[in-house]
Amino acid sequence: MKSDENNDQLLVEAKLLVPYLADLYFKTEKSRKMLSEVEKSFRDKGFFKLMQPKHYGGFEKNHLMLIEMAALLAQGCPSSAWVFSNLAIHSSMLGYFDKQAQDDVWGINPNNLICMSVVYSAGKAKIVDGGYVLFGEWPFCSGIDNSQWNIVAAEVINTDHNNANGRRLFLLPQNDYKIIDNWDSFGLSGTGSHNVKVDNVFVPKHRSLAEIDTRNGAAPGTSLNTSPLFRLPMQAISSTAMAGVSLGTAIGALNYFIEVTKKRVSTYSGESVTDLQNLQIHISNSSAKIDTAGLVLRTNTNEALTIAESGYLPSESLKVKWRRDCAFAVRLCNDAITTLFEASGGSALFNKNLMSRYFRDIKAISSHIAYNTDVSGITYGRYRLGLDKNGMDY
Repeated sequence: MKSDENNDQLLVEAKLLVPYLADLYFKTEKSRKMLSEVEKSFRDKGFFKLMQPKHYGGFEKNHLMLIEMAALLAQGCPSSAWVFSNLAIHSSMLGYFDKQAQDDVWGINPNNLICMSVVYSAGKAKIVDGGYVLFGEWPFCSGIDNSQWNIVAAEVINTDHNNANGRRLFLLPQNDYKIIDNWDSFGLSGTGSHNVKVDNVFVPKHRSLAEIDTRNGAAPGTSLNTSPLFRLPMQAISSTAMAGVSLGTAIGALNYFIEVTKKRVSTYSGESVTDLQNLQIHISNSSAKIDTAGLVLRTNTNEALTIAESGYLPSESLKVKWRRDCAFAVRLCNDAITTLFEASGGSALFNKNLMSRYFRDIKAISSHIAYNTDVSGITYGRYRLGLDKNGMDY
């Protein structure tokens, strides 16, 4: 990652916030959303503008920077880091839309934030004069309480299903959707990942984007936003950048485990446990898995950025590899935390114990379909075997 003064300052600010976020974690969990004071802190420090186009006052930083920021913030509070990562990367995704759509969001208020749910089967749209009529209910809208706009995915029902425009994204102001307050979760509890419902809402044509335009390097927004950032296939690398949250969660768990182990004494013998070789091995193996995960995420993201900067699109073989590697990296973080949790003894069972937080949150992150090694494994395996690729989304 190229270093500049702005990058360094953002990273310094993120690192300084780790203890603050850790202190607020239980309050965040109870509120089930990003706290207003955390949102204000992130806004004041410019975190949400990380990937927003420069044309609208953003920093226009790339996916590598998102990994680093998320990996720091997640050490304090994975939920807050998850919301940050979602809202930050969604600003870059709005940059793919027509300029008029971007003006609708940022022309009035450049601080507006955008939520997103890319589940095409959750909604339907009909072509009408001047745009579309949209209806459906979308799950997992992380950060919806902190957002003023939302991007949802839907299938257009009155068009040929083989038409490239049959799957589209739709940009909606908050008055056009209803939040279904249903986020009561085991992990990532403070992300406010509620459902949203839309009932026959008109969406003007300029606020819709064909799915094909998110991955062909020629989205309408590229005429305004010329950075390679907006030519990257959206789905191919965004999950990798978001996986910085899992990396930070694992780093936080490892640091906490080491800190506690240094002070821990056996309940039965009263002796220090630092000389127990199994704990020493757990620290070594877990740290190796975390370092490997970080290396994989950064290497693949850098590869994607290099290709985009060269003016090319990545091959299908690269995109399926990135997805495979991304899920595997999150699995490494999951394995590392699970090992540390199980080695922490009965005290880790209590919700007030920070290790239980890291354990719950990494399980929630790992449940995301983008981080499911079976799903990514099927896609990769079918590709390598030359099997039918219908339905595969690269």
